[in-house]
Amino acid sequence: MNKSVNSPAIQVLQSILSGLLAGAQMHYVHAQINKQRGFGKLASRMLEEYEEEMGSVAEVINHLRRLGGTIEVKPEAVTIYPDVEEQIRREYELQHQGVAELEAAIKSTELDLVTDNYLQSYLDDEAEHEAWLKQQVELIELLGISNYLAKQI
Repeated sequence: MNKSVNSPAIQVLQSILSGLLAGAQMHYVHAQINKQRGFGKLASRMLEEYEEEMGSVAEVINHLRRLGGTIEVKPEAVTIYPDVEEQIRREYELQHQGVAELEAAIKSTELDLVTDNYLQSYLDDEAEHEAWLKQQVELIELLGISNYLAKQI
């Protein structure tokens, strides 16, 4: 089914694409910072998130092409946080905001069945990552940053 280039589904997917690329960049740079600082477990988790985001980038691009859309990326500024606690807290805030925006887009946009199913699955993945980040924030608050970091070596 060919959608018009201005279809709501294509617009939502293009918006998601830009956000995915920005998120992937943030995960990658934070992973490198944490790896260099000796926090191997945290660096590995962030690299996993980077790889998942890049896999989602490929899926979104392929889905856009199937719908007849063009690939348009609107670069988003990516702020890097050298401090681990700030990384986790800021990523949680951004993830929480992104999940809410995605939920709203799914509810308010007329989507074809394939796009709706894809976005529901993507939302589940993003909500899972949000829950993990929230758990990390809570661990930092409970253990203190020094004890949290000791567990990330």
